[in-house]
Amino acid sequence: MPTSGRLSRLARARARQRGSALAWEGELEAAEAELGVAVELARVQGRTAALIDCLAAQAAVHCARSDFGAGGRGGDAGRGVSTSARRGPRGRG
Repeated sequence: MPTSGRLSRLARARARQRGSALAWEGELEAAEAELGVAVELARVQGRTAALIDCLAAQAAVHCARSDFGAGGRGGDAGRGVSTSARRGPRGRG
Protein backbone atom coordinates (compact mmCIF):
# COMPACT_ATOMS: atom_id res chain seq x y z
CA MET A 1 0.00 0.00 0.00
CA PRO A 2 1.39 3.46 -0.93
CA THR A 3 2.39 5.83 1.86
CA SER A 4 0.74 9.23 2.26
CA GLY A 5 3.93 10.93 0.99
CA ARG A 6 3.88 8.85 -2.14
CA LEU A 7 0.18 9.54 -2.64
CA SER A 8 0.75 13.28 -2.39
CA ARG A 9 3.61 13.08 -4.93
CA LEU A 10 1.35 11.10 -7.23
CA ALA A 11 -1.44 13.66 -6.76
CA ARG A 12 0.97 16.47 -7.68
CA ALA A 13 2.26 14.59 -10.73
CA ARG A 14 -1.28 13.76 -11.83
CA ALA A 15 -2.40 17.38 -11.50
CA ARG A 16 0.65 18.55 -13.47
CA GLN A 17 0.14 16.03 -16.27
CA ARG A 18 -3.60 16.56 -16.43
CA GLY A 19 -3.13 20.34 -16.52
CA SER A 20 -0.69 20.06 -19.41
CA ALA A 21 -3.00 17.73 -21.32
CA LEU A 22 -5.93 20.10 -20.81
CA ALA A 23 -3.83 22.99 -22.07
CA TRP A 24 -2.96 21.06 -25.23
CA GLU A 25 -6.66 20.38 -25.72
CA GLY A 26 -7.40 24.10 -25.46
CA GLU A 27 -9.22 23.82 -22.14
CA LEU A 28 -7.29 26.70 -20.63
CA GLU A 29 -9.51 27.39 -17.60
CA ALA A 30 -9.50 23.73 -16.56
CA ALA A 31 -5.75 23.54 -17.21
CA GLU A 32 -5.10 26.56 -15.02
CA ALA A 33 -7.19 25.05 -12.20
CA GLU A 34 -5.34 21.71 -12.36
CA LEU A 35 -1.96 23.37 -12.52
CA GLY A 36 -2.94 25.56 -9.58
CA VAL A 37 -3.45 22.38 -7.56
CA ALA A 38 -0.06 21.10 -8.67
CA VAL A 39 1.63 24.39 -7.73
CA GLU A 40 0.09 24.38 -4.26
CA LEU A 41 1.03 20.74 -3.66
CA ALA A 42 4.61 21.42 -4.72
CA ARG A 43 4.77 24.44 -2.39
CA VAL A 44 3.36 22.55 0.58
CA GLN A 45 5.69 19.62 -0.06
CA GLY A 46 8.71 21.90 -0.36
CA ARG A 47 9.59 20.44 -3.76
CA THR A 48 11.40 23.31 -5.48
CA ALA A 49 12.13 21.55 -8.78
CA ALA A 50 8.53 20.36 -9.04
CA LEU A 51 7.31 23.86 -8.21
CA ILE A 52 9.40 25.37 -11.01
CA ASP A 53 8.09 22.75 -13.42
CA CYS A 54 4.48 23.43 -12.44
CA LEU A 55 4.95 27.20 -12.62
CA ALA A 56 6.47 26.86 -16.09
CA ALA A 57 3.46 24.86 -17.24
CA GLN A 58 1.17 27.46 -15.69
CA ALA A 59 3.08 30.20 -17.53
CA ALA A 60 2.51 28.35 -20.80
CA VAL A 61 -1.24 28.48 -20.15
CA HIS A 62 -1.01 32.23 -19.55
CA CYS A 63 0.94 32.61 -22.79
CA ALA A 64 -1.67 30.60 -24.67
CA ARG A 65 -4.28 33.15 -23.61
CA SER A 66 -2.35 36.05 -25.14
CA ASP A 67 -2.66 37.25 -28.71
CA PHE A 68 0.96 37.46 -29.81
CA GLY A 69 -0.09 38.27 -33.37
CA ALA A 70 -1.22 41.71 -32.21
CA GLY A 71 2.41 42.86 -31.97
CA GLY A 72 2.93 42.61 -35.74
CA ARG A 73 0.01 44.83 -36.70
CA GLY A 74 1.81 48.13 -36.60
CA GLY A 75 4.71 50.12 -35.27
CA ASP A 76 8.20 48.67 -35.31
CA ALA A 77 7.12 45.10 -34.62
CA GLY A 78 7.96 42.75 -37.43
CA ARG A 79 10.60 44.98 -39.00
CA GLY A 80 13.44 43.61 -36.93
CA VAL A 81 16.37 45.46 -35.52
CA SER A 82 19.82 45.35 -37.03
CA THR A 83 22.37 47.05 -34.85
CA SER A 84 25.44 45.65 -36.59
CA ALA A 85 24.83 47.73 -39.73
CA ARG A 86 24.87 50.93 -37.68
CA ARG A 87 28.01 50.16 -35.69
CA GLY A 88 30.54 50.44 -38.45
CA PRO A 89 33.55 48.18 -39.06
CA ARG A 90 34.10 45.25 -36.72
CA GLY A 91 30.96 46.08 -34.76
CA ARG A 92 32.50 49.13 -33.07
CA GLY A 93 31.43 52.70 -32.99
